[in-house]
Amino acid sequence: MAVGVYLENRLHERIAHVCDDADESFIEACKDAPDGSFMRMVHPWGDTMFNELQLEPFLQELRETPDERRTVAISKVIDLAEQAIARHGYLYFVGD
Repeated sequence: MAVGVYLENRLHERIAHVCDDADESFIEACKDAPDGSFMRMVHPWGDTMFNELQLEPFLQELRETPDERRTVAISKVIDLAEQAIARHGYLYFVGD
């Protein structure tokens, strides 16, 4: 089962959802991210939540993903992160 990513509003109501792809390209990119990065903080088997302040550096890291690694799944997470920041909301990652 792949990691699920939920966009939540200020009241923590879930308003959008995407899943990692079959190759788990999003979570693999997170595992390969440098120590101390926000991407590295996404737990593949547990739950992780970022607020809008944490999402800014997380989004920057995602945008710096090399083109050859930027999959549709990663692009969808970028879109959700942008929406969460615009709504002053959260991204909630649900691991396997």
